[in-house]
Amino acid sequence: VPRSPATSRCLARAPSKGPDMELSTAEKLVGDLEHIVEMMTTQKGRSDGRVEVLFSAFLQQMECSILLGMKGKHARQGVFWPFIKALSIACDDYYFFTSDMNFINSLHFDKSDEDYRGRAWLRHLLNASRFYITMKLIATQRDLIENWYDEESVFDDLDICMRLIDCLSPLNTLSFQLVLQEPVVYRISLRQRKIHVGPRESKNQPVQPKSPLAQARSAMKGNKQSPRLYEPPAPTSPPP
Repeated sequence: VPRSPATSRCLARAPSKGPDMELSTAEKLVGDLEHIVEMMTTQKGRSDGRVEVLFSAFLQQMECSILLGMKGKHARQGVFWPFIKALSIACDDYYFFTSDMNFINSLHFDKSDEDYRGRAWLRHLLNASRFYITMKLIATQRDLIENWYDEESVFDDLDICMRLIDCLSPLNTLSFQLVLQEPVVYRISLRQRKIHVGPRESKNQPVQPKSPLAQARSAMKGNKQSPRLYEPPAPTSPPP
């Protein structure tokens, strides 16, 4: 399958690595994301359970990319919504961003509010065709990035950050109608500078899920196994 022009450009710009040089975690995350986006573009016009797994894998990978290198307790908790709220203050003169924030803030979740609100925001960006422009806006906020992230992050390295933005461009050619609640219950944690995606810690949980890229590849191969579908609290209008 031929690569999209944007994906080809960002791969061409990727720094070359010698046989003894290991890719950083940020480079691995963005590289996997490029592959997932490429798979998404090949499924244009399709709508079935496997495509939903593919989209969920993309959103998990984006969440990992946002969390990597984040400073403080929110990163340890695997929650990125506080960063988005801080970003909304810095970008309050961008109407599309504040409009999206107002919409997500109008939703109500029974529990794990910041987890589900952040994931609902990511899904809304896909539905509204604003993923590319929003990530491009985030990349311009260098002072905020410096305050919230260390040098290990995707956003700190401009070359890696531009690869991330470039590979998101093909999403503008796709149409999404995703439900705003993430159908797969999972948590993301950072251990020893690495990202781990797994089930929430409670009794009777299923086995640990595969990585987002492995989930995407499994879906493309026609694996019909359920991707650990639990129903999290659905967003509703705020209570009176």
